[in-house]
Amino acid sequence: MATAIPVWANPLTEPKRKYKFILNIAGIPAYVVKTTNRPTITIGEVKHEFLVHDFKFPGRVTWNDIEITLVDPIDPDVSSRLLALVRNAGYVYPGDFSASPSDPNYLRKSVGKANFIDQLGQVTIDTLNTAGETIETWRLNSVWVKSVTYNQMSYSDEGLIELGLNISYDWAELETFSPTE
Repeated sequence: MATAIPVWANPLTEPKRKYKFILNIAGIPAYVVKTTNRPTITIGEVKHEFLVHDFKFPGRVTWNDIEITLVDPIDPDVSSRLLALVRNAGYVYPGDFSASPSDPNYLRKSVGKANFIDQLGQVTIDTLNTAGETIETWRLNSVWVKSVTYNQMSYSDEGLIELGLNISYDWAELETFSPTE
């Protein structure tokens, strides 16, 4: 009687790898992306107390923010690109405000979610297989920039300059693909 080959002993089994991904966001080149989280969900909790007992029920679903680490090459200058993204989403430097409603920097202008969505485009995280084919795609919906971190510099560190990007979104959808044979 033949025995089944354990999954990990099968030479055709291929696990998903952490380093095989492409993040598509705001036209930023994929090669400057160092790390990213995949979407995570938190389900809230509602308690009902009765006498000496607590009864728990699932509450609201919250999609948690995603932390991205980027390296900052000279060309393209990702630092200025991220700042331009925030400015194009509506941020105006305090010294640039104008009292004239016909001026694009009119003092009532502010950052808006729709502006961020327009600037960022469709944000996706693609997982690739060994052949470079997309095997899963996370699509993030209604994405906006929550923070940009211009990380620390140091005379004692020869490493590359990095940027932190924290994005918030309303929900994500996962699409999986079968690799072509």
